Amino acid sequence: MKKLLLTLFLCVFGAVNAFSQANQTLIASANSFLNTLNAEEVKKTVYDFNDPLRFKWTNLPVGLVPRPGIAYGSLTDQSRLAFHRVLSAMLSSQGYLKTTSIMALDDILNILYQTMFDEKKIDQRMLTQMQNLKWAYGNYYISIWGKPDAKTPWGLNFGGHHMALSLTSDGKNISMSPYFIGTDPSEVKFGKYAGLRVLSKEEDYGFLLINTFTDAQKSVAVLKQTVPQDIITSPQANQRITSYYGISAQQFDETQKAIFKMLIQEYTHNFEHEKAHQLFDKIMQSGIEKVYFAWVGSLENNKPHYYIINGPDFLIEYDNVGFQNDGNHIHAILREKGNDFGEDILKQHYLENKHGANNEIKINFKLKIPEIAKPDSIAIFWAILPLKQGETYNSALKDPVYMQKPEAEGFYQLTMSLPDSAIGKTLLYRYQSANNRDILHRFTLDKNQSQIIDQWGYLDGIEGKVKPAQPIPVFQTNSPEEARELAKPYVGITTDGKVVKDLFPLKKTGVSTKPIQNAVTAFLNALSKEQRDKCTFPIASNEWRKWHNIELYDRTGVGLEELNKAQKALAFGILEAGLSAKGLKKSKDVMSMEAYLAILAPDNKKLGGEKYWFTFMGKPSDTEPWGWQIDGHHLIINYFVLGDQVVMTPTFMGSEPTYIKSGANKGLRTYEIEEKKGASFYASLELHQKEKATLWHKKEYDFNRTEAFRDNEIVATTGISAKELTNEQQNALLDLIAEYVGNIEDGHAKVKMEEVKAHLNETNFTWVQSENPDSPFYYRIHSPVILIEFDHQIPVSVWDRSKPRPGPVKAHIHTVVRTPNGNDYGKDLLREHLEKEHTH
Repeated sequence: MKKLLLTLFLCVFGAVNAFSQANQTLIASANSFLNTLNAEEVKKTVYDFNDPLRFKWTNLPVGLVPRPGIAYGSLTDQSRLAFHRVLSAMLSSQGYLKTTSIMALDDILNILYQTMFDEKKIDQRMLTQMQNLKWAYGNYYISIWGKPDAKTPWGLNFGGHHMALSLTSDGKNISMSPYFIGTDPSEVKFGKYAGLRVLSKEEDYGFLLINTFTDAQKSVAVLKQTVPQDIITSPQANQRITSYYGISAQQFDETQKAIFKMLIQEYTHNFEHEKAHQLFDKIMQSGIEKVYFAWVGSLENNKPHYYIINGPDFLIEYDNVGFQNDGNHIHAILREKGNDFGEDILKQHYLENKHGANNEIKINFKLKIPEIAKPDSIAIFWAILPLKQGETYNSALKDPVYMQKPEAEGFYQLTMSLPDSAIGKTLLYRYQSANNRDILHRFTLDKNQSQIIDQWGYLDGIEGKVKPAQPIPVFQTNSPEEARELAKPYVGITTDGKVVKDLFPLKKTGVSTKPIQNAVTAFLNALSKEQRDKCTFPIASNEWRKWHNIELYDRTGVGLEELNKAQKALAFGILEAGLSAKGLKKSKDVMSMEAYLAILAPDNKKLGGEKYWFTFMGKPSDTEPWGWQIDGHHLIINYFVLGDQVVMTPTFMGSEPTYIKSGANKGLRTYEIEEKKGASFYASLELHQKEKATLWHKKEYDFNRTEAFRDNEIVATTGISAKELTNEQQNALLDLIAEYVGNIEDGHAKVKMEEVKAHLNETNFTWVQSENPDSPFYYRIHSPVILIEFDHQIPVSVWDRSKPRPGPVKAHIHTVVRTPNGNDYGKDLLREHLEKEHTH
């Protein structure tokens, strides 16, 4: 049981940064600065590291918002000299000069207002009001949180008007997020400092980039809205940006990408060399093509404008409006996502180091099981991640603990005790009974949260609306697990366990099935008796339902590998007669990808381009029901025929990887159209429509619900109804459906699409994805007569074994097409036929 569980465990580990020589310099300079202070000054400067004041920052003048710490202007010359060494250790030369220039700009601002008063451009009241804001080079405050050393976390904040530097260190690594800089004016217009522009490149590179865009690029990048009066993520606004706006760098040419990188570096390279390159390299490794750029306002300077740069790892905002609406007052911020005030590095630090007494924390588990028979006992299998050095998955997996039987409210319960050293770590766990396994759950252990409430099979606990892919129920043919599944009476895919009746009448379609009948007959006639005997079965045989995507499953039937050249040609003749040209190509592409996968994973002898098996149910006939199936890794087609009616479901098509980098089929890509059309349809939705369509905001799991041995799955209606779409959106949805239906022979595809259109108002579209629009996703199209699933999946064969297995990736795709309400395998048509023609 442990071994089975281990094969399904998924884990995520944080990256560990190398020890920084620069941090040693920073620690030494910070301590040297503290050594210049007297006892009273130290008391003003040093705070407890866990003091919540550390997280309070603002860009407003000191006259409006006082700061903790000691004022730079109150320091002795010796202390100022020492503090400039601290700034030099924190910042690059450009960052250091920007910082000191922003401080100096406050004195210049006072001079400008005094000049305007002397020239009678403002009155005394206005001058006094400005002076009360306390703009001054000396009104920037220094605070140190904890003791600067290489073993424990500490921090340093330096801020005042238009500047907030927030440094956090775990003793080895450094965070400089959030990092705020601003200028007023952004360009000095008169006096002896006329022309001074402290943040010149932040502005110039932004204009340089936007003005290289084509009209088509500008139509995407330039948002049609009013220029914000401030950055959106200012501390005063208490807002966060969770969506991506504008244009992806993937759509830039090389010159534009170079300018874009220069613009990003203008922010990242304000930091000390090692931190700057660490952050910029992290951005590049995540992919510049995943970074978005959006612009609001004028494309000329000295007019209000705003831009945002948003990537997986960071966010930059730049806003230039001005009190006179003259585009002469800059606010800018750089944030490292998940690492404000060192959140990410501190989490890793606490994982690696024990803090506090070794007390226990208690977690109370509560589990509800609404959809399966309540078992006598439920065990929890669990492990703590990340693994310790030298630890294996097997050694990390703890002995199962058993829950108490359900109480009055129907919850199984268990209280588990863990050492407080587990705080901040991930508890990976799964509920399991004698015959069933639940999905894997992850929980970050928090001393303030002592209860976990789950519902079997769901991600959203007791809400019970978000159900991802469930554990594979069968791994091998002719096993007790398979027998148990096949013993369950066939119902079909439903929304509530009840079949909608009278959806699939016996009828004439006018589309001949003679070509497929002839192709199958020719193939069967070419087989030996031994081959024929092992691949032919009665029409009602359970062989229909014995298909699987996993390559380890032993197939029944006659395999391509055992056929001679002439027999193989006839086998592909079956696919050619039953499928469209597009469907045939997709099937052959899957086989080509499987041959490539066998090269990438040479130890897995179950992989290969010809590891596909044919079975035949019933005998080809003009009037009696019959059909065929092809079954193998990433390609399963069930093809039922009755007269001139055809049902081609369940159909499973998948691929890992999805692109061939070398060899005979170099450049082959699979499921590109299904992927692009799905993403384009979702992108066409308005914001309120997207909210309705989105089932879950994370894609950490596989989500396909109707793969092998899921013939009776209950899939509730979710997402947005086609009734809520515009005519253009409805046509796009039909086009997406046709991409899947169109795999069958063209005439039968048209018949099926008419059936789909008749139920368009009962069709729903569901979407699952994280906030990054370039990240893996899942979509489902569900109506009474068709169910389509597309899923970016967790890698199985192709991933870097030196690293933890990642979550879902775009290089592994599964698609499924089903006929709900009892007509997969043509079973509803077969039932009607038998009732009509063979009364018992």
